[in-house]
Amino acid sequence: MFSSYAKQLEQGLRLLAEAKNSRETARTQHSPRSFARITDEKLRLMITDYEVGMSAYELADKYGHNRGTIMKHLSATGVRSRVAVPTEDEIFHWKELRADGLGFKTIARRVGRNHKTIRKYLN
Repeated sequence: MFSSYAKQLEQGLRLLAEAKNSRETARTQHSPRSFARITDEKLRLMITDYEVGMSAYELADKYGHNRGTIMKHLSATGVRSRVAVPTEDEIFHWKELRADGLGFKTIARRVGRNHKTIRKYLN
């Protein structure tokens, strides 16, 4: 009777030790993106790609960096973001559509904008 409990206890201790080792290993393993540095040459290539039309998301996939990090570096070098701020006329048109009873997503589809942008400017 006790031998079966001893076996279960031994097995449990072995599983705990394996779990502890796997957690320590997981902490020391990093994704390829985590410590990659943006060199001057890579930054020049990113600027060129961004200026010919690649999105920040495409740059992130291509170069293996976070989109926000890429945009921070581009901004620091004086590259302007392509995010278009809506004009007063656009916002007025959105307000008219909203007054007609349309939802944010419907308006966004009609005018080619993100529904969160519409909501931001109408609230």
